[in-house]
Amino acid sequence: MASQTPTTSSSSERSSEFLDKQGCVLQKVTELKDYARKFHESAPTFNNDCYSRRASVFLEEIDQLSRRMNDFFSIDHTSIRIASWNIQAQNKEYDEPIDRICSTIKHYDFDVIGIQEIGAQGKNLTSILKILNEDGVYESNLPEHGEVHIGGTFLWKKYSVSLEEEDSVNKKIQDKYVFQNNINCTQFKIKGTGKFFAIWNFHFTRRDYLVKKFCGLNGIRCNDKEQKYLYKILDQKEYDLRKTILLGDFNTIPEPCTQDGKKFNPMFDESTPTNTSRTATYDNIILPEIMGRCHREVGNIYSEKDKSLTMEDAQAVSDHLPIFVDIPFNKFVSH
Repeated sequence: MASQTPTTSSSSERSSEFLDKQGCVLQKVTELKDYARKFHESAPTFNNDCYSRRASVFLEEIDQLSRRMNDFFSIDHTSIRIASWNIQAQNKEYDEPIDRICSTIKHYDFDVIGIQEIGAQGKNLTSILKILNEDGVYESNLPEHGEVHIGGTFLWKKYSVSLEEEDSVNKKIQDKYVFQNNINCTQFKIKGTGKFFAIWNFHFTRRDYLVKKFCGLNGIRCNDKEQKYLYKILDQKEYDLRKTILLGDFNTIPEPCTQDGKKFNPMFDESTPTNTSRTATYDNIILPEIMGRCHREVGNIYSEKDKSLTMEDAQAVSDHLPIFVDIPFNKFVSH
C-alpha cells in the first residue's frame, strides 16, 4: 500500500476553520443568554425572593461571559501589541493613580508592556499586578531586590507570550558605557507561533542632566552619552537583531542607526508627542527596518469607568502617555 503524505492545512483554511468555530461559540453564548433572560423574567411568578436573586445573578454572569467572549473574538490574533509607559510609580502613594494605570493597561489590552519608574523595590508595581491579576492574566519579571526607582521591567499576558530569557544588563553596561539607570533585556516567545523576539527597556536621563556626579566629566550631558552608545550595547547579547525591539523613555527622539548591517528606526517623531501635555516626544519604540512600518499609537489614560481622563487628571497619574505598536506575526522573521 502506498504511504499517504500528510497534508497541512493552509493559513486561509485554518482562518476559515477558526471563524466557523468562533461563530458556533458566539451562537451558543447568545442562546444561553436568551435562556438566562427568560429564566430571570419568569422568576417573579414563583413569588420566591431567593429564586429571584439567583436568577438575577445568573443573568448578570451570563451577560459578563457574553461581553468577554465578544471582546476575545474581536482581538486581532495575527499581531502582537507591544507598549512602553513611564508610569512614575515612585511618586504614587495613594490608590487612585494605581487604579487608573491598571484601567489603561486593561483598556488597550497590551500583550507586552515595558514599564519605567516602577518605584522602590517594585512596591507599587506589586499593587498594579495584584489588580491586573484578578483574572490571572499578567505576569512580570519584577526585580526581587535592589533600588529600582527609575529602572524598568516588563508585564506580559501569559496567554500571548512566554518568557524565554531575561538579563538585567545594567552593571556590565554601566561599567563600560554611561547609563545611569538599569537596562532590562528580555526575550519572549509568541505562543502558538514558535517565533521569538527580544526587547530592551531603557530609561535615559534628562538632556539637562550632567554626568559629573557619575564620571567626573564636567559639562558633558549624560543623555548625549547614552544616545551615543544606544545601539552599540546590542553587541552585549547574541539576539537576532532582525527581531530586536528597543523601547522606553529616552527623554528625546533617538536617531535612526545601522548596527551590524541592520537599520533601526524610531516609530514616533515630533509630530507624535508622547507626554501628557502633548508638547514633546520623550518615549519611543524602535524597530528594525526589516519589520517595516507598523501601526503605532500614542494612547490616553483611562479611569476605572473606561473614560478618557482630562489632561489635568491624567497628569496626576503620569506626565507620560502609554505608546504602543501592533506588529503582525509575519514581521518576525523565522530562524
